[in-house]
Amino acid sequence: GIKFLKHVERTKVLFHFISCESENPLQDYETVRQELKAYNETLLEKPEYLFLSKSDAVSKEKIEQVKQEFQLKLQKEIIPISIIDQNSLDSVKKILNKLILEKTA
Repeated sequence: GIKFLKHVERTKVLFHFISCESENPLQDYETVRQELKAYNETLLEKPEYLFLSKSDAVSKEKIEQVKQEFQLKLQKEIIPISIIDQNSLDSVKKILNKLILEKTA
């Protein structure tokens, strides 16, 4: 609700976690973006990272399909992640560490 959106206003970077199990991950992302825009259009200007969560729950073909859809329709990269895949968690940690370094520089 509004309390969450007020919190989002104070953040420097947005992380979107979109479930692989969704029937339409692209639509889920676009819905969130519309909600952000309706609340405060400047939120759309914030840097963002997109993650395709629960990537262990679907086939590799489904993951590739979603990645291609985001790339073709939005020119955005979406990073598959899973809580049981240490490599994907490490990629999120690298992003977080980079953001921390940028903040302290």
